[in-house]
Amino acid sequence: MAAALEIESHVRNGVGVVRVQGEIDLDSVEQLVEAVTSTTPAGGSVEVDLREVGFIDSAGVAGLNRCRRQALRLDAVVTVRCIEGSPVAKLLHWTGLARVLDVRSDASV
Repeated sequence: MAAALEIESHVRNGVGVVRVQGEIDLDSVEQLVEAVTSTTPAGGSVEVDLREVGFIDSAGVAGLNRCRRQALRLDAVVTVRCIEGSPVAKLLHWTGLARVLDVRSDASV
């Protein structure tokens, strides 16, 4: 059974923050997309913290790309935080999403 997806989000001073825990897959991706798009302020930025995500599949990658496209329509910027060398960080690089998103890899949580 997949780990439940837990999301906390807020906007403060024109910056949205979305903290995600669990697994992002076909069953949970819409929850992520809704949280990110509703937290992305026009002309601002949103940080999507994936440091506590243990798994992301192709549906999750596609969902992050949808969030990026929505942010572009709002003249906003999406930053993704992940753990350096983690499966999430590797997948973002392998798929090329790291070239179109601002991906920041941290050494640890």
